[in-house]
Amino acid sequence: MRLGLAWLVALSLLAAESFEDYVKSQNQGVVEEKKAFDAAKAQIEKEFASYQAVIDEEFNNYKKSLGKFWSEPTLSTNKTWVEYSADMKTRHIVDFENETITIEVNAKDANEAKLMMAKKLSDAVTADTQEAYARDTLSQNIDKRITTSIKAPVPVAPILAPAIFATPPTSKEIAGYAAQTVKKSQILSKASKVPDTKLFSMQVKMPANATNKRSELYLAQARQEAQAHKMPLPLVMAIMHSESAFNPMARSHIPAFGLMQIVPKTAGVDTYQHLYNEKRLLSASYLYDSNNNIKIGTAYLSILYYKYLKGIENEQSRLYATIAAYNTGAGNVAKTFSGTYNPAKAAPIINSMSPQKVYDTMLAKLPYDETRHYLDKVSGRVALYQKLYGAQ
Repeated sequence: MRLGLAWLVALSLLAAESFEDYVKSQNQGVVEEKKAFDAAKAQIEKEFASYQAVIDEEFNNYKKSLGKFWSEPTLSTNKTWVEYSADMKTRHIVDFENETITIEVNAKDANEAKLMMAKKLSDAVTADTQEAYARDTLSQNIDKRITTSIKAPVPVAPILAPAIFATPPTSKEIAGYAAQTVKKSQILSKASKVPDTKLFSMQVKMPANATNKRSELYLAQARQEAQAHKMPLPLVMAIMHSESAFNPMARSHIPAFGLMQIVPKTAGVDTYQHLYNEKRLLSASYLYDSNNNIKIGTAYLSILYYKYLKGIENEQSRLYATIAAYNTGAGNVAKTFSGTYNPAKAAPIINSMSPQKVYDTMLAKLPYDETRHYLDKVSGRVALYQKLYGAQ
């Protein structure tokens, strides 16, 4: 009896020690996991600081070089695509939102200007994304200096041609279009910074249905990603329209890149980790690939909808919150309702409201005017694209 009791005591002690070891090992695992997470976060912060410094420096250098030839150096934005010739004496400014193409050239006289304009217009309407990236001095300089971000070849994909021509144009048709457009356009001139020249300019309107034509270029990929991530197709199209007006070469100062304006430090890092279980910064070249951009953008919408804002019960209310969060972040949406940046604390308040009340509250109280306008625009365009392309 005493021997049996001794064995029980011994076994109990062994079990206790084993359990204690188990708890220690589990705790150690949590500690190691947190260390790894913190290290990865610190590395991303360090890489992005370097990334941002390079971008700022190259932006300033490029603007200075342009200033030698142009009184008003102009760079691409999220809704404009600006491209300069190699000698920097000609440029086009494609405004995707207002559907105009502006051609500006430094020339000796009107006849020379017309020839230069026809060539620049031909280049603009027939360029593909690969050519545009290769001729983008600023992006090339940035990507050469940043070695830590994920790069990818920019594919050959049309930018303007399908919106201008009903069918793929021949060289003769392109030349004819350019010559006729220059001939019938009003050409203005003013003083130039380039010696012995004047600055000549003209503006061309795109066809009336140009935006719809451009949206069709990305419809198949948007539908594929919407289905993969269980998001409404009209929402993906409306976000794309509102972010870039379907400008595949979109670039903002934040910086954000491409059709769905992916910010490498935030949406880019979060979504790449979600998709590939790795924290990485994404380069401009990676995000100028429309397939990559739409995949990252749609997956980020899914993260907002199914993870950060999952506590919102009504689907329409959650959709409104997701739209606003894509622009300003889930924390700012939460703060609108609860005064804190925690979406979980905002969810019960949102759940007590009708979808219309949620929408009205955000329009009135979101911290930034930009986000209020964004919510209004995207919501309206969701209805537009549902009518054009259906729910999925």
